[in-house]
Amino acid sequence: MKLEDITSRIEADARAKAEEIRSEARKQADVTISAANEEAARIREDAEKRAGIEKNKIISQREAVAGIDTRLLLLKAKRERMEDCFKSAEKKLLSMDRSSYYAFLSGIVRKSGILGGEIILSKRDQEDREAILDAVHKAVPGSHFTVSDEIGNFEGGLILRSGRMYANGTIENYIEEARKTMAKDVSDRLFSENPEQ
Repeated sequence: MKLEDITSRIEADARAKAEEIRSEARKQADVTISAANEEAARIREDAEKRAGIEKNKIISQREAVAGIDTRLLLLKAKRERMEDCFKSAEKKLLSMDRSSYYAFLSGIVRKSGILGGEIILSKRDQEDREAILDAVHKAVPGSHFTVSDEIGNFEGGLILRSGRMYANGTIENYIEEARKTMAKDVSDRLFSENPEQ
């Protein structure tokens, strides 16, 4: 499965989930606003009985608080949805078929520019050590890598060690980098008012 296919699938899933979250957030916002309006009406009646001037101040404060609460709920839902998207991307990368995964790992090594050293693999990849090493040597002609006996404390991907130089090609690192660089773009795509984007 190509990275573009994974990305397209993730975006499609994310758009569907985003619409679901927008709908749920709107419902929650309606409930919050309705409750705030009811509370404001009750306060309005009490305030009219006690003092006409104080009434407008109290109503305005309650409406402002309700508006802030609504915005905070929407922001929280958006952040949760974005985090779900990145977790989903990580799961999809980790669940690639083995040949696609080997190609993914080989691509990491090729892009690093490192031609020799040790490859540190995760616990889950230990049984595929030789297949991964073969895929790397085929993808990076002239490379001289060995698989380290050290087991990496990560879910997938690899770490390259060449002398004192390390290259972090773990899936967790890729997702974290994507989170840093793509958060605004993901947010814009998930929560734009134009669902066709």
